[in-house]
Amino acid sequence: MKRYKLPFKLGFYLIIIFLALNASAQGLKISGRIIDSANHEAVPNVTVYIGNSSISTAANKDGRYTLNNLMPGSYTLVTSCIGYAPEQVQVSLTKDEVVNINLNIQATELAEVNIKSNNYWGRNLGLFTTYFIGNSEYSSLCKIINEKALRLNFENRILSASTTDFLIIENKALGYRIKFLINNYTVDIAKRVFHYNGIAIFEDLQGSEKQKKNWAKLRQNVFKASFNGFLHSLARSKVTQDGFIVRRFLRYDNPDRPADSVLQKSIERLMTMKPSKAVTDSLANLSYTRALPKKIEQVIGKVLTAADLTKPSKEAGLTDLVFEDYIYVIYKKKRINFRDNLYRTREASDNQLSIIENKNIADPVQFNADGLKITKGALFFDGAWGDPSVSYMLPNNYLPDN
Repeated sequence: MKRYKLPFKLGFYLIIIFLALNASAQGLKISGRIIDSANHEAVPNVTVYIGNSSISTAANKDGRYTLNNLMPGSYTLVTSCIGYAPEQVQVSLTKDEVVNINLNIQATELAEVNIKSNNYWGRNLGLFTTYFIGNSEYSSLCKIINEKALRLNFENRILSASTTDFLIIENKALGYRIKFLINNYTVDIAKRVFHYNGIAIFEDLQGSEKQKKNWAKLRQNVFKASFNGFLHSLARSKVTQDGFIVRRFLRYDNPDRPADSVLQKSIERLMTMKPSKAVTDSLANLSYTRALPKKIEQVIGKVLTAADLTKPSKEAGLTDLVFEDYIYVIYKKKRINFRDNLYRTREASDNQLSIIENKNIADPVQFNADGLKITKGALFFDGAWGDPSVSYMLPNNYLPDN
C-alpha cells in the first residue's frame, strides 16, 4: 500500500480546521460560581438546571459549575439547594458566558397556618389541580406531591397561584418527576383563559425496563402531536408525512354585529319606550343581531408546506417560523372524543386542532436543524397547543429516537 505524506503547511491548516470544527460541534458553555449573598462564601453541591429541560449539573466543593454543549439561545438557569431559596437567572447565549449566582437563605414559611387561615383552601386546590394537571388521558397518573408549596387565591372568578419553592409533580404516565417554580399562574374561569409564567425542571423517574419502554413510547406520541413536534417536522420538511395539515386562517370582527355595550344600550333605550309593534320588532332585531357570531372565521387557501412557513434566520444554522395573522393546524394522527368551541371544518371534525396567531412577525420563533425551539417568538395558541396542563409537558430538549 502506498502512503502519501501531506505537505507541512497543508497538514497544519487541516489540523486547525479540524480543531475549529470540533470546537464548534461541542457547542457553547455557561460556567460560574455559586455564592452565599450574605457572607460571600462559596456554596458547594448546588444543582444548576437549564429551565424547562432535563439538563443539569452540580457545583463542586468550591461552588463552581459548568454547563457544556449548549446551543446559542435564551436560557433560564435555576438553582436547587437545601436551605437556600431557588434562584432564576436569564442568560442570552451567543458565546461562552461566565454567570455567577448569588443565593439567599430560604425563608421558613408556616404553610400549615396559611392553609388553615384560608377557609376555601380545598376548593382552590381542587380548581388549581383541574387546570394545572388537566383532563388528558394521562392526568389520572399525575400527582402533586407537596401541595403546601402553593399559594392560592380565588377572587372574581379568577384563580391565581404562585410558589416560593419547587412544586413537585410526579407524572407516572410519561415517567417524569417535575419540579415547577410558578412565578405567576392565573385562570379566568368564566373565559377559560390561562396565563402563567414559571420554570419546569424534568428528572426521570426510576422504573423497570418495561416501564421505561412504555414511557419512551408515550413520550414520543405526546411529542409528535405537540408544537415542538410540529417544529421537528418543519425542520425535516415532513409536515404532511408526519400527519399535519396546515392552512391559512382568517379571524376578524363581524362587521354586522355591534359590540355588546352598544347592543345593551339600545335594548335599555327601547325598554323605556311605550310598547308598540315598532319597539317589539326592534327588540326582536336586536336579539337576532346579538345572536350573530362576534368573529368571522374561515379557513382558506392551499395546504401549506415547510417552504411556505419557514425561511433562514439571520443567525447561522437557525430557521424562522414565518406567517402572518393565523394558521390552522390539524393533526390527523390523533382523534378527540370531546367537543370544543373552536371553528372546525369537516376536515378537522374529530382530529386534534390548534389555531396559532402570530402577534409580531418581527419576533419569529427560531428553531435549529433538529426542530428544537431556540427563541419563544410572539405566538398565541388556541386549541390543543393552548392547553398548559402539566400532564402533557416534555422537556424542551426532548427529541424522539426516530
